[in-house]
Amino acid sequence: MRTDYIAGMRRGPQSHLSNHIETRPIAAPVDVRAFRRRWADLRGAVLLESVAEDAFFGRYSIYAAEPITTLNSEDLRTLGGYAAWAARLRAALPNGSTDVVELPFVGGWIGALAYEAGQWIEPTAHWRHMHPWMALGMWRLYDGAVVHDKKEDRWWVTAVEVEGASGGAAKRLDALSAQVEALGARVESFGADDQGADAVSDGPAGDAGATTGEWNYSEAEYLAKVARVIEYLHAGDIYQANLSRRLRMHIDRAVGDVYLDLCRANPAAFAALVRIDDDEGPARSAILSSSPELLLDVAADGGLISRPIKGTRPRTGDAALDEQASLELDTSIKERAELNMIIDLVRNDLGRVAQYGSVVVREAGRIEYHPTVIHRTATVEAKLRDELDGFDALAGMFPGGSVTGAPKVRAMQIIQELEPDARGAYCGAIGFVNVDGAMRFNLPIRTMMMHEGSVELSVGSGIVADSTPESELDELYAKARGMLRALGIDASARVEA
Repeated sequence: MRTDYIAGMRRGPQSHLSNHIETRPIAAPVDVRAFRRRWADLRGAVLLESVAEDAFFGRYSIYAAEPITTLNSEDLRTLGGYAAWAARLRAALPNGSTDVVELPFVGGWIGALAYEAGQWIEPTAHWRHMHPWMALGMWRLYDGAVVHDKKEDRWWVTAVEVEGASGGAAKRLDALSAQVEALGARVESFGADDQGADAVSDGPAGDAGATTGEWNYSEAEYLAKVARVIEYLHAGDIYQANLSRRLRMHIDRAVGDVYLDLCRANPAAFAALVRIDDDEGPARSAILSSSPELLLDVAADGGLISRPIKGTRPRTGDAALDEQASLELDTSIKERAELNMIIDLVRNDLGRVAQYGSVVVREAGRIEYHPTVIHRTATVEAKLRDELDGFDALAGMFPGGSVTGAPKVRAMQIIQELEPDARGAYCGAIGFVNVDGAMRFNLPIRTMMMHEGSVELSVGSGIVADSTPESELDELYAKARGMLRALGIDASARVEA
């Protein structure tokens, strides 16, 4: 992985506006589910929600809309590199803040980077794909937000003075408060807010508005590609590679409805709806994600956390069988080795930007239960060097090692060789850049992309030397179950190409 992208990044000119922040507690929406659904129809809407908790995160949900600046896909394509993109985002953020705010986000940038944005950092990975409508991503600047603290069950509106905002922070707070009250009015058809990790059945989560789709390559082709990866492994090219497969289908349902069903069928600590279009009303293009994986958290004081996932067993819903699967995962030498490879990769990535001696593996293999699978998760922490910031840290981490493989560059080259399509938002990054420099990016691995009546979803599997193609295929279908439920498809069925 090249390191000159960090050395070459210099602080661009920043706004010298006062970073004045205002927050106000408000009453909860009368109907939280109605509020969430209606928020998705606002111009430039984003929802970054904690639908389920994990060991570190899962406390806050963030709602923003009506951005004051948009850095769209075409802008990202023409910027010419990661350093230029980071400079654009930095320049829009005020500096010199003396305000201390407990909330994770009060204003700043929210958006997504496509997996293919990795070409900015590592052009030698031979990037031959580009998603036809997402390109490299979408980022928007917001001068306020609605924040829900799930732990305390308290709601807040926030506002911050940034360049381009009009009316002042106080008026922004008033406007957001009014929106929460109006959008959260009771609508009986929405029913109760049904967020919950275990109240999930195997049946379809929503209307049967989706038709059977097609994978971008067949099961037989997938098995052959896995066999090819294993050949690379035995030849010593790589230690691990992640190979994904994509399902496409037509769908006649609103983006907001599918998102709510995704949160119910596959609740996770990092759920997200990011509108790609700039219209008011129902979204035409959007990213929908409900991921358990944290790519990178950057605290305002420079603390860094990454939580890679490697190792999977399907859940059956039977407590005894799930306990047995958990024990198998915990004692599997193969699965432990698979995660250890990625831990070493993440330590190396963080080490490029961390203070000497600060990189620590806090957990080397925590077993975590998710709605359709059981995962093994690690936690790696570090302290950012004083002369760098979160954009430098993201450059060191992107794309995430758990969705590429090790060594990272060679794994990415093999991915580009074997996968026929761009990944887009899948395996990229979704998150926020707060005005105080704090950042958080999830790694979107349970992710759909909807665009004008069609939906795409991808699932991947980490392949090591003793993998078998058939078991990796089974793992793909287990990972797809929650997303298929949200689309109204029988989760036990295998959609054939």
